[in-house]
Amino acid sequence: MNDCTLGVKNQARIDNLEKGWDEMKDAITEIRDSLLGRPSWVVVFMFSAMSSIIVGLAMALIAR
Repeated sequence: MNDCTLGVKNQARIDNLEKGWDEMKDAITEIRDSLLGRPSWVVVFMFSAMSSIIVGLAMALIAR
């Protein structure tokens, strides 16, 4: 009889751990998706540099 109650307790613990693991996997997926949606720093610097070059060239053409 003692083994049966221990088995029920262990099964409840396993169920709780599986539920926690599922929540953790969902959180990791959510974090990964939010990070992948952002541009990398290289892309940010490229856009910044290209924007500066274009504005500089436009100003040079206007000042001519």
